[in-house]
Amino acid sequence: MQQWEYLFLSVEGDQGPLWKEKNVVVWTSDGRWKNEKLPKAQTPITGILNQLGAEGWEMVNCGGLSGSNSYVQVLPSGDFQAVFKRPKS
Repeated sequence: MQQWEYLFLSVEGDQGPLWKEKNVVVWTSDGRWKNEKLPKAQTPITGILNQLGAEGWEMVNCGGLSGSNSYVQVLPSGDFQAVFKRPKS
């Protein structure tokens, strides 16, 4: 039977809704990011998602973002959160 490992990702605005902020706070359950404050322009969410995808992570659930130019479902908080899985080695 296939076993899975899971990763949780949270990206929040530094001091307010994500779509209005210049900096983001990124956290992942595997510890690669631990509430790190990063410039949004240098760390777009699509770049984070592409990096995780290249490592074999598949998004299984997400919510977040609002405002214009959003590509995912809106969360009331304006944050982005996602759950990923990949086969356990």
